[in-house]
Amino acid sequence: MAHIAAPDLDRAKEYALGRLAGDLPPGMAYHDLHHTRDQVLPAVEMLCRDLKISEEQQLLITTAALFHDMGFIRQYTENEQIGADMAASVLPDFGYGPAEINAVQKIILATRMPQQPASLAEQILCDADLVSLGQDIFFETSLMLRRETTTFLKPVPLLLWFEEQSAFLSGHTYFTTAACKRFNAGKENNLAQLQAVLNRTPDSKAPHDDPNSSLEQAEYLALLSRLQKAPSWSMQRLRIFFEQRNKRLWQHYPNLYLLTGKAALQQSEPLLAYDIFSTGIKIFGDDLHLDRLAPEAAEIAIELIRSQAVALARSGAPSSAEHLLQKLVRQNVRDSETMGLLGRVYKDMAFARPEKKAYYLRLAFTIYFRTYGQAARMHDQEGAYYNGINAATLAFLSGDRAQAKKIAEEVEQLCLALRQQDEEADTSLWFHATLGEAALLQGNLDRAGDYYELACRKAKQDDITALVSIVKQARLIIAHDKITSNVKRAPSCMLPSVIVFSGHMIDTANRTEARFPMARQDEIRQKIQLEIKRLRGGIGYAAAAAGSDILFLESLLESGGKIHIVLPVDIKNFKEQSVQPAGCDWESRFDRVLEKAESLTILDTFNPRNFENSLEFTNMYLFGMARIRAEQMETTLRPLAVLQVNDNGGRGGTAGMVRLWQGQRVEYSLISLQGGGKISSSSPLSLAPAPAACSCFEKAEHHTSLPMLFADVKGYSRLSEDEAVCFSGRFLARVAGILQQFKKQILAKRTAGDGLFLVFHDLQSAIQVARKLQKMIRTHNWQLDDLPTNLQMRISLDAGPCYSYIDPVMDKLEFCGNYVVRAARMEPITPPGHIYASDTFVALCRAEGLGQGAFNYAGRVVLPKGYGTLAVFHVTL
Repeated sequence: MAHIAAPDLDRAKEYALGRLAGDLPPGMAYHDLHHTRDQVLPAVEMLCRDLKISEEQQLLITTAALFHDMGFIRQYTENEQIGADMAASVLPDFGYGPAEINAVQKIILATRMPQQPASLAEQILCDADLVSLGQDIFFETSLMLRRETTTFLKPVPLLLWFEEQSAFLSGHTYFTTAACKRFNAGKENNLAQLQAVLNRTPDSKAPHDDPNSSLEQAEYLALLSRLQKAPSWSMQRLRIFFEQRNKRLWQHYPNLYLLTGKAALQQSEPLLAYDIFSTGIKIFGDDLHLDRLAPEAAEIAIELIRSQAVALARSGAPSSAEHLLQKLVRQNVRDSETMGLLGRVYKDMAFARPEKKAYYLRLAFTIYFRTYGQAARMHDQEGAYYNGINAATLAFLSGDRAQAKKIAEEVEQLCLALRQQDEEADTSLWFHATLGEAALLQGNLDRAGDYYELACRKAKQDDITALVSIVKQARLIIAHDKITSNVKRAPSCMLPSVIVFSGHMIDTANRTEARFPMARQDEIRQKIQLEIKRLRGGIGYAAAAAGSDILFLESLLESGGKIHIVLPVDIKNFKEQSVQPAGCDWESRFDRVLEKAESLTILDTFNPRNFENSLEFTNMYLFGMARIRAEQMETTLRPLAVLQVNDNGGRGGTAGMVRLWQGQRVEYSLISLQGGGKISSSSPLSLAPAPAACSCFEKAEHHTSLPMLFADVKGYSRLSEDEAVCFSGRFLARVAGILQQFKKQILAKRTAGDGLFLVFHDLQSAIQVARKLQKMIRTHNWQLDDLPTNLQMRISLDAGPCYSYIDPVMDKLEFCGNYVVRAARMEPITPPGHIYASDTFVALCRAEGLGQGAFNYAGRVVLPKGYGTLAVFHVTL
């Protein structure tokens, strides 16, 4: 095949990752898709950046990384040559020439053990291939490799395995200076932990000693030490830790499930937490009988079920949480913690079901009040004040002010007495919040303010979830009592604001008219710092372009805040467009803020034809996600911009973001780069000319974002032939009746069996159709249509950039693109009977002021076919 002008790395990557995802044999626990995609490739990019490798060389190293484990598809040992040959056979199809293919093969072959790389490129891939030696995930990946070795070679006793790993770590040396700098300290720490495990293991030759049992206990102690840091891990890190666990070890120590799941809850990931708790509880059997368990095992089982209930409640399923807790109650588990959780679930159900609010409030009060009395009689002071203050609040919300005041007075006296007995109580955030709530219920606003201020002082940086809960409760009381005056220093003092930021890039060398010259960097930094302090910013959402964006992110981090970064395109192309042209040290500063970000979201693939559309999409997503976060926390959203106020930038620039804020009539703050002038309606960005469109692009239309709906019916494949015929005629006819009501708003529709795909003109219509479909399937008597009564539909909503074209086969409008594929991946992981919406869909809704209160965060889910993870929301009916 003729050599194309430039290798197409994106297509080569799609091919290689697809083969690794679908063709590796079962049992590849270590050398799998995750190893290449999530470990080796990021390490290659990092090392190339540190070593300032040319773009051409980086392309070759990255290609070699993609194919370096491809040989495992055919055989386990001596597979490097096979991988190199497989690369040589397909790379010509992606525009690679003979010289490039030869270089890629040499780099792949350098990864043979023992590694002996000859060139810097080979050294980089060798170091990246063993990056886990210097990372926190070493123990998990080591056990994954042991499992894989057992499957494909021979079983290795755990003691011998750890001894071999210790010897390997001791003798290993990274080749590049960059890898040594980044990973040597972590490798030494891992070696020290490994040797500590071995040192705690008795001599395997000692009589009557089981070395494996002793080693498992030592490994367990090492895991306990590592789990202390688990709340700070990323969700992906937690998921890997859980999925690649030593199942035999965790079977013996089920509290590992408990600790790992609680770490996921602390990171506001209830879906992952629920999976972990559910797996742990299975250890005790399907039909759990607590009275048949040893006391320690029963205690862990109870706590796992309680934690399951918390995860369900936080993911918007209080009725399921209630079912779990009632299972405990029926087995006489009626301690203050269990009953307090049950009361909380009924309180959640009261506000989730307005038609039965009074009933559930009374039920919640009864449980809290009885548990309060029981805990007080048993001298369980913490259980007493927790349940007591909730009983007082529910009495207040139910209209019994006298009883609410009486209980609140008792709780306050209980807490004050506890403080005299136990000095540690005075350090608790919840302790002072309880005192504040008790004073509030008694009508003493000044005293409440003093207590809330103490609670605020006791709060740690990771106490955001707790603070949100405390503030919501206080505001509920204030709103119910119609208190118009602010509670002194509470509760507004307790929560930081959420800042969504946009600002001009620093001037590049080729800019003809000064806007943000480098000389003003310190001045603008100081102004940003003052605004963050004035706005009480604690959480920030921004892109990370050179200039204002990075100055804002650096300043918020310096003040102790947390940052969330959203990029329109992948890191490499974003840096080329928005970081590297500024020169100086902006690229290294970009890397540093990325490393410290709480989250990084990449919205689209790079296409220079549509880059302005990507920037506009990013503005809407940033504003929407910041708005969602502020609403979840019930705190203030504070838009902030650094802008030349007479700037006539396009839709995707800072001026476009400010126009978005103006359109939503939200108050914003402005740091002006130049006085005077007004923001005009819209002018195009000055972008580099897009490459000439090929015939395919000439026939397709790009859309900045469109809403999409995918749906199917659970159990369709199990319908009898007669039922399938009825389904095709009667069920789909009812669906068609709903869609007819939205004929003008639906741009395209497609069915296949029970599958339904719709593309909409607007977000509101997508929500309405999803709700009508769900209501229809829930309320209709399907027996009348000769169909099963338990039909359930799962519906997913997504939104994002896509292309429309005329399908030459069907001769009708169709849609394609990455977001269309992603929307299809969402539907299979949506629980039957529910509607899931992606973070993108919800963010765009909130950017347009739609759907407030209609979405409840469910957590992050893993999409099928290696499509990564996605934050999803329940859509309320």
